[in-house]
Amino acid sequence: MTSQIGQNMTTPKSLKIGIFGGSFNPPTTAHGALTQYAYERLGVDQIWWLVAPHNPLKDKKDLAPFADRLAMAEIVARQYAPWLKISDLEQHFGTQQTADTLDRIMEKYPEHQFVWLMGTDNLTHFHSWDRWDEMARKVPIYIFARPGEIETALNSPASIAMGAPVRVTPDVSQLKSGQWMLLSNPEMNVAATKIRQAIVSGYKPDHILPDVLTYIQDNGLYHRQD
Repeated sequence: MTSQIGQNMTTPKSLKIGIFGGSFNPPTTAHGALTQYAYERLGVDQIWWLVAPHNPLKDKKDLAPFADRLAMAEIVARQYAPWLKISDLEQHFGTQQTADTLDRIMEKYPEHQFVWLMGTDNLTHFHSWDRWDEMARKVPIYIFARPGEIETALNSPASIAMGAPVRVTPDVSQLKSGQWMLLSNPEMNVAATKIRQAIVSGYKPDHILPDVLTYIQDNGLYHRQD
């Protein structure tokens, strides 16, 4: 796993890095497309997919093993090498909350400038995250728009508490810690849940790379348990 960020990861200089956290259960073509969009528009040097060992807000029974989700993310990352990195740091740190993981990342890599990437679905529930307000003050936050979610997200408790989004050219250098903005990315109606449901039902799912689907089939992931 050549792109994986682990304990011994080093870089030769200070970088601008976008952190895109998620379960990646499984990683979809939308994950890849949004990551490509962010890389091209935000002026970052790298994007790190922060693969979560677990998600306290989601049903664990539908969650593939962490090692498999990390491996599937690595398959996607091959298309975007060398700037897309796959991170196992949350497992390495043993942190339970995203805010704690972000603290550890910023402590471990103080030479880098970090920004946080997430979708409108996460913004809607951001206020339920532990110490979410501290996260919002520490790093700039860029929000990917998802179909049918923008109005709800913009009226969410966290959105209201953070104040109006900044409306500037979406470059990392333009946004300061404590500020956030909604990106004008192409909206894609893609959900990992639907992909898992298609696999359980015996259908070939859309919006997934063939190599990722092959990995799922070879490892018996998401199939109905009789």
